[in-house]
Amino acid sequence: MLTTLDESGIKLGLLILLLAVLSPLASGKLGLAEIVNSYRSVIGFMALISGLLATQIVGLGIKLLDSQPQLVAGILLGAIVGIVFFDGVPVGPLLAGGLTAMFYRVYTLILTTFG
Repeated sequence: MLTTLDESGIKLGLLILLLAVLSPLASGKLGLAEIVNSYRSVIGFMALISGLLATQIVGLGIKLLDSQPQLVAGILLGAIVGIVFFDGVPVGPLLAGGLTAMFYRVYTLILTTFG
C-alpha cells in the first residue's frame, strides 16, 4: 500500500486538486464566455502567465523532491512556521520544492559566476 502511495500519491493528489479547482466550470457556475473574457483583461493575462510559471515551478519541485526526499522535513517545518507565525496559507510541498530548486539554481549561478 505504501509503495503504491509513494509511486502514485503526488499524481493522484494533483488530479484531485485539479478536479476541485475545475468544479465551478463543471457545475455551470462559470461559463465559457466568462473564461474567454477573463483573458482580455490585464489580470486575466497575468493569471494565464502565472499558471504557466506555476506548472514549471511545481515540476522543478517534483524533480527535486524525487531526488532528495529528505528536504520534505525542512519544507514542512517552513510551512508550519509560515502558517503559525506569519498567517500563511499551506500551499503544499510541491510549490515549496519548486521554489527551493529555483533558489538553489540562482545560488549555484552566483557561486559559479562570482565565486
